[in-house]
Amino acid sequence: MQDVIDKIKDAEKQAEEQKLQAQKDAERGAAQAKSHGKKLVEDTIAKAAEKSEALVRQAEEKAQALAAEKVAAAEKEAGQILEIAESRMDQAARMIVERIVDQI
Repeated sequence: MQDVIDKIKDAEKQAEEQKLQAQKDAERGAAQAKSHGKKLVEDTIAKAAEKSEALVRQAEEKAQALAAEKVAAAEKEAGQILEIAESRMDQAARMIVERIVDQI
């Protein structure tokens, strides 16, 4: 009878050890899952930051290109206006000289 009691005690002891080991394994698994999840979140944030920076750079480049186009167009238009003004200055100067000569 003692033999059966000893076997039951051994079985209970083994069950308790297995239970403790299962708890340790579960805690270790939970810690690993938490660590893995944290790394995934950090990686996602880093990738989002990189993508955001790339989009900002791309927008800045487009804005600079557009600004350069606008400046070039404005310079061209200013040059055309200046040419017209210069050609009209010659005409205005001739008219002034003619009026002065006519008055003399």
